[in-house]
Amino acid sequence: KGNGKKKETKPNNQFNNILDNIVIRDFNVTINDQKELKLFDFQINEFLVKNKQVDSILYLQTKSNILVKSFSFKTTKGSFVENQLFEGNWDLKFNTKTPALLFDSMTINISKQPFVFKGGFHFGTQQSFDLDITTKQIKLDFAKKLLTKKIAKSVGLADVGAPLDVHTIIRGSLVGGGDPYIKAAFETKNAALKTPVMSFDSASFNGYYLNEVVAGQERTDENSTVVVQNLDAKYLGLPV
Repeated sequence: KGNGKKKETKPNNQFNNILDNIVIRDFNVTINDQKELKLFDFQINEFLVKNKQVDSILYLQTKSNILVKSFSFKTTKGSFVENQLFEGNWDLKFNTKTPALLFDSMTINISKQPFVFKGGFHFGTQQSFDLDITTKQIKLDFAKKLLTKKIAKSVGLADVGAPLDVHTIIRGSLVGGGDPYIKAAFETKNAALKTPVMSFDSASFNGYYLNEVVAGQERTDENSTVVVQNLDAKYLGLPV
């Protein structure tokens, strides 16, 4: 939607922003790359954008309500954040020269759980993305719903009876190259911790999940690990 004012046309090699406001409602977006086995499927319930351009930077203020039906980097391995609702008011920057979509300390509510996102999507020669995601006091059962079923099954070998603070780094390619790099660090205190081997009470610990133990090798289950460290707990009433 324009504001009714006539805008000066820029040369072909410059970004020409002719839209002052964008309104999208009840709209589906599907990217189905059958060659690379990628499937991204979004139901946009509402997406409102106001923008302002300063030099080569387009500043975007958005209000969003988006259902992620599939976010699959490899359909044979399943989808992340499947059937989860993304909501929030986000401030984005689009660099028209690079080009890249960038954001910093952007709060996204995923099915009401707040996450803080930093990073960006780079559409130039890099064709890559990088995400830094933090959330506080997330329950393990809900966290598993945000993962692929196979990863959730591995993480689900342990049951943690208290919420966790989680900091996740995700980096990858927009045009192929296999699964993205993922490292998810977690921490909790005074939790009941149940594992297939033994169970602990009042457990405080931190650790991480990593899908690239050996750098440069394919990010498969065989190259992934879950590490728990700095454990302070009680076992049958005895301090461990």
